[in-house]
Formats: sequence, structure tokens, C-alpha cells
Amino acid sequence: MGCLLFYLNTQLSLYIVVIELIVTESKLSAEIKSAQSRKCNNEAM
Repeated sequence: MGCLLFYLNTQLSLYIVVIELIVTESKLSAEIKSAQSRKCNNEAM
């Protein structure tokens, strides 16, 4: 039973890490896109 719980815990923490990575990556890409659009707008003016 202990082994199963340990396995589930490691799987769960792996999932959490992956989800956090995806979330931070999407936030970063959104920030980069907004920064790029601001830069383009400034150059257009």
C-alpha cells in the first residue's frame, strides 16, 4: 500500500510541475505577444 501511495504522490507532483510549466509558458508567451504588438504600434507611429 505504501508503495502505491508513493507512486501516486510522485505522479501527482509530476503532473503539477507540468501544469505549472504550461501555465507560466502561456503567460510568458502572452506577455511577449503584447510587448511585440506595442513595439509594432510604436514603430508604426
